[in-house]
Amino acid sequence: MFGLSGHGWRGLLLAVLPLAGCQTLSPEGSFNDVAGTVDQRLGQQISWDAGQYVDPSVHSTIENLLAQPLTAETAVQIALLNNRDLQAMYANLGIAQANLVQAGLWKNPIIDGAITFPTAGSGPTDYTFNLALQVIDILYIPLRKRVAESELAEAKLNVTGEVVAVAGETYVAFIDYLGQRQRVGVFTQAVQSAKASLETAKALREAGNITDYEYESEVTQQVEVSVKLAQAQIAADQARERANRLMGLSGAQTQWHSAERLPSVRGRDLPTNDAETKAIQASIDLAAARQKIITLGKTYRVVKATSLVPLLDAGGEIAREEAENEAGPSFAAVVPLFDWGKARKASARLEIAAAQDQFTALAIRIRSFARTHRAQFISARQTALYYGNTVVPQTQRLLGAAERQYNAMQIGVFQLLQAKERQIQAGEGYVEALTTYWRDRWRFAQILMGKLPDETDGSGVTLTASAPQREAGGH
Repeated sequence: MFGLSGHGWRGLLLAVLPLAGCQTLSPEGSFNDVAGTVDQRLGQQISWDAGQYVDPSVHSTIENLLAQPLTAETAVQIALLNNRDLQAMYANLGIAQANLVQAGLWKNPIIDGAITFPTAGSGPTDYTFNLALQVIDILYIPLRKRVAESELAEAKLNVTGEVVAVAGETYVAFIDYLGQRQRVGVFTQAVQSAKASLETAKALREAGNITDYEYESEVTQQVEVSVKLAQAQIAADQARERANRLMGLSGAQTQWHSAERLPSVRGRDLPTNDAETKAIQASIDLAAARQKIITLGKTYRVVKATSLVPLLDAGGEIAREEAENEAGPSFAAVVPLFDWGKARKASARLEIAAAQDQFTALAIRIRSFARTHRAQFISARQTALYYGNTVVPQTQRLLGAAERQYNAMQIGVFQLLQAKERQIQAGEGYVEALTTYWRDRWRFAQILMGKLPDETDGSGVTLTASAPQREAGGH
């Protein structure tokens, strides 16, 4: 290992280079692992351009999907292929892969030397050259590689979790858009009905059959529903833009079309049995937390080893002094006289203990979320069905009876207005109940897929199904 001449140093370098090893920097295998997991859990495809170019086949897939009326599922697929935040997240796989390669490499050799010239006379020039390898670092390579391998596994889990999270955000954003579009439809019909009633009321007032107050009441209702229509249109535009951002769309791509209303409640729906057990078994979050504990454990082994012998360099030296050539081995070592690494080991142990507590807390949180979202999903389904099967038909029958009696002069305009207002409220309540159902259905499904949902929607408001239930009970 120690060179004694120019040829000797050359031989030393040729001998150690093969031992230094070489690993691939390509993260393709890690990305394929993530893609396979996403396909298994979501039934959707992902793609990574690695900041180089857009795959023509991916671009064609996105354009084909945009050319057809979008659904929540196709919107999710576009987001998984085109969301730029996800593309940036995939770089973490490459970083972790690069760290793994780096962990398996020898440190570069250290060369130092000096050349001295005589300050007087014409004596010989002296020199000293030393080549040293960090020997102890080479011995620690297997420990470092185990840490890097665990960090790569952790990165794959975290990236998978982010993919599922973006899918959930996109699904909910698209559901919100469809819900707002349906509200626009409800208030559009209400405005048309109010305009027709206002024309009738105007004729009745001119004939002296109703008072000015009754006529102005009709005008007031027409104004109120027009305001609600304008608000619903603004909300629909905002929801659409949120969906555009998540799908990574811009320019002409934002001119996509979709249905005007939400799908009806599913006849056969998600199974709700053993939700806690399924959520724990499928949890990506919990798997990532477990992998973090493994990584910290492997890191602790490195800390223990390097605390004992933090540095040991070995190599060879060539020197010429006073016209004599000399060569021999050299070494340098750090003596752990003052720092025995106790503080670093204590810190590493505490990090492991904290990670274990976080793992337990996360498991409790997952179980709680599974119970909570299961209950919300069941409640939202029941509420949406009640609105669709009972509340909305009943208010329609009530309005029909009120119109017949009003035409027969059996009730006044105020009673007719009350019946119309109830129908509008029922229609709006049904849309809200249906939106809540699809939101809560996805959130419960997402927990069963292994990723905890965000506790808030895009506006930061905590989501519950209580409002539609209160309205249903009121009727």
